[in-house]
Amino acid sequence: MVRALLIGLLLAGCSSNELFVALHEILRASAYLFFRMSGEAILEARAYETLPDPLRLPFPEDGTYRLLVFDTPLDTMIALPGDDGIFATLPAETPSAEAWSLLAPQSWLEIESNTFVPRTADLAPWLAKFKVPRPPCPPMPSTRPIRGTVTPTFDVTASVRFDELAGGRFGGELTAVALLATFETPTSRPVTHLVKYDEVAHSWSSAYAIPEALRDCPENLGSHLVLDVDGPGRGVVGLRNGPLVPFDLALPNGGVDRNAIVPYTAMCRNARTSVVLNGLGAAALGNLAVIGVEGNVVVVIEHAPSHPELPPRECYVAPTGLYAHRVIPIDQDTVFVGGYGLSGGVYLDFPR
Repeated sequence: MVRALLIGLLLAGCSSNELFVALHEILRASAYLFFRMSGEAILEARAYETLPDPLRLPFPEDGTYRLLVFDTPLDTMIALPGDDGIFATLPAETPSAEAWSLLAPQSWLEIESNTFVPRTADLAPWLAKFKVPRPPCPPMPSTRPIRGTVTPTFDVTASVRFDELAGGRFGGELTAVALLATFETPTSRPVTHLVKYDEVAHSWSSAYAIPEALRDCPENLGSHLVLDVDGPGRGVVGLRNGPLVPFDLALPNGGVDRNAIVPYTAMCRNARTSVVLNGLGAAALGNLAVIGVEGNVVVVIEHAPSHPELPPRECYVAPTGLYAHRVIPIDQDTVFVGGYGLSGGVYLDFPR
């Protein structure tokens, strides 16, 4: 419902007198930006998510107020100002990592005869003359190591590497599996396990220790081994240097030692082929890209759908403690990073 709001404008130099200016037919909106103007020059800018009643602003003796009304949240347009609502306007040449241009408002108004009156002129030329502080990057993620249980077949104290990860919920129950390789030494042959996750105990354990293959296949036959979950405790796994087989975690050895889907003699390795430039993983999480780089870290890069003309900006470098071979989104707040390191895999949790 449209309502009229009274905005109290405090007369400059006259603390005992007030002039109230009516705001007629202002749509309910998500953000309101007031600009105290002298001609086309901005003297002061204030931003509000809701309009105080009354809102007291110094009355311009030789200028006007320009009000921009937006239907997008304030924190997606500018870095939120302090309690006084005042924010800085910056030169148009300010780097895009720090500031950007305002998009066109839903509507805009100016004072005329002590009343805010809607305007229809194109604001684009004026908006192009300045920028506003860009909203900051989201908070830096925290690193959460992935824990695993220890048996004769699954030793997390050795050097480990998470190669693949898959999961799904069926009737509310989580099925999460991974392929994990352990190394006695950095140069020794890996021992690969199909591991399963216990959501109650928050731990990983080995469902099947995959026997060592008779021969190693060339490394360039594929980027990522097949690992899919298609039911409660069930799925398909491509064994390293071996066949493509179904698994059922309810069976001994995960049912992996049953007949292969395709005869073993017909292939060398089961993998999904993808382009990998440097052997490091990358994934998208909303507007963020999480990219593995040298030095046991990932770089978090943000792109702005509202400003497609701007290049992505680097937010920060997050430590992982491992060479990020795989980066996989888990949900809207978490990514899994797997690779070479003491832990073999970690979660990066992005706070809201």
